[in-house]
Amino acid sequence: MPSFGFDPPRAIGIISIVLLAVAVAALYAFHLAGSWRWIYIVFVGAMQAQKLAFWQPLTPTQSEPPFVAAQLAVLVAFVVLGVQRGG
Repeated sequence: MPSFGFDPPRAIGIISIVLLAVAVAALYAFHLAGSWRWIYIVFVGAMQAQKLAFWQPLTPTQSEPPFVAAQLAVLVAFVVLGVQRGG
């Protein structure tokens, strides 16, 4: 029986749709010009990295250290790119 509340899978779905929209805009609307190229690379790379076979046994619930490390790496990449592009 489906529930109609707001739960973690729905939150992840919403976040994924927003990130997909940003990646699509970077590719089709902005033609990967300037900073949009790096935004696209980071988003697509983060999503594709989840499909690698050696990650799957390590992060079945997405709360283990490898998942946290991947999220931290993406955050650091955006901060570094933001500092480089902003100054």
